[in-house]
Amino acid sequence: MSTDLTGRTRVIIDLKNVEDLATKLKPVLDDLNIDTGIKWTWGTGPKQANCLFHDSDSADNSSGLVKDIHATDLKSAFGDVITLDALKLLYVKNTHATLELHILGGTTPVGILSAVDGPDVIKIAPGGFFLWVDPTENGLDVTSNSNLKFLAGSAGTVTFDYALMGLD
Repeated sequence: MSTDLTGRTRVIIDLKNVEDLATKLKPVLDDLNIDTGIKWTWGTGPKQANCLFHDSDSADNSSGLVKDIHATDLKSAFGDVITLDALKLLYVKNTHATLELHILGGTTPVGILSAVDGPDVIKIAPGGFFLWVDPTENGLDVTSNSNLKFLAGSAGTVTFDYALMGLD
């Protein structure tokens, strides 16, 4: 088992929208500048994790691919079985050129993907990505609701990269 983990999760959105000068005395600037980051260290407290998993995979549009992130479906880069008890980060990037990727909660859905009337669906366009982060001490408990289901949005097989970080 790994004994150290450090890293950084960062989202930068730097957009500028400038109005046309044809009818204005001076340019009107609409500026959005968001720089949010979390520095992660090894441990079990806030902004800490002791478990990291990442992989590339594929899923079809009929049965898809179900990963139980609390059972023995995951192995670290060192070959150790990962049994996540709490999820602190979920990153999924759709690497397919044309197919949409759907993420569902599976039969026993992960908390961020569950709803009262059934699992919610996160739809990721080709080339798009989804990032969810919980930097709190406890993270999201996945000991009982631990399935992630990946599914192609239409006929065919979709490819994707994903990463999970949390507490083992």
